Amino acid sequence: MNDLLGSVRSPGLERHRLLSHPPHLGPRPSLSDRLAMRIGLWLLLRGERRLRLGTDHTEHARLFANERAREVRERAFTGDHLLRQLRA
Repeated sequence: MNDLLGSVRSPGLERHRLLSHPPHLGPRPSLSDRLAMRIGLWLLLRGERRLRLGTDHTEHARLFANERAREVRERAFTGDHLLRQLRA
């Protein structure tokens, strides 16, 4: 008999099995709980971003200058490396 006609698992079934709620975690959180968790996470991330962006201006300027200097050094190194490759 031909092996090509054997049983084939549907990829949708495997995805559904992986995404379904595991029974050992207990009941699924309610819509209001999920909404509260999502809002809490958004507020937490927003507060972290505000703290990160609210750092001292001189510190921010120093970090920005260091980042730009690093990019310039990387571009110069890459350019030199490519020129050496072309000359060889």
